[in-house]
Amino acid sequence: MSHLNNIKPSGGKCSLIPSTLIIKSNSFSAYEKAGFRYLKTVQVTGEDEPEYIMRVGKEAAT
Repeated sequence: MSHLNNIKPSGGKCSLIPSTLIIKSNSFSAYEKAGFRYLKTVQVTGEDEPEYIMRVGKEAAT
């Protein structure tokens, strides 16, 4: 469960940055079932794969 280290709480909201491995293993839908919503995809300098930002909490989609 090391991916839980990527959860970032902030003002009633919580953002999650799942790894590409999680996305490819269909865990993405498990996060959605838990209330996380896809926010955006970002490319991190020096990383080969993009990062997927998900958020849960009040106004999860904003």
